[in-house]
Amino acid sequence: MSERVRTLRVVGPESTRRDSLASSLNDCEGFTAAAGRASAVAGSLGDTDAVIILDNPPESDGVETYTDIRSDGSNLPVVLVADDIRPDRLETALSVGVTEYVAWEEPETDTGELAARIRAYLENPVLDGRVEARRWRTIIGALAHEMKNPLNVGAGPLDLPDI
Repeated sequence: MSERVRTLRVVGPESTRRDSLASSLNDCEGFTAAAGRASAVAGSLGDTDAVIILDNPPESDGVETYTDIRSDGSNLPVVLVADDIRPDRLETALSVGVTEYVAWEEPETDTGELAARIRAYLENPVLDGRVEARRWRTIIGALAHEMKNPLNVGAGPLDLPDI
């Protein structure tokens, strides 16, 4: 039985770097990757399994693109990629909830590591803070509703027999 082919979207400004990353991911077994503009990704993910965003502010703000994707309600793994990871940028990205932030420098970096990370997130999704908070609100709301009837019965008047 063959492994399902996963669809990836590599987004960022038009560049040979973006196209090269998409091409490198296409060469990894089990993936098909398409390059696209960051401004067009939110709301058009369709069958996409994961999104890879080139982060190079101010030209390409991956955190802003991530926020746009999450505002549409998407729960996909979102990986930010930069050629040089600055600690302050890494902290900002992880604080807003991106799935992962990795270094990738064309053509020196082996794309196999990035592909392995994406496979792991697809097999065992790690939900970011926004998605997890939404899930907990749903669970807590359902529990509160389910507990309302037993609590109302218990709080009602008790008819005790006269002794």
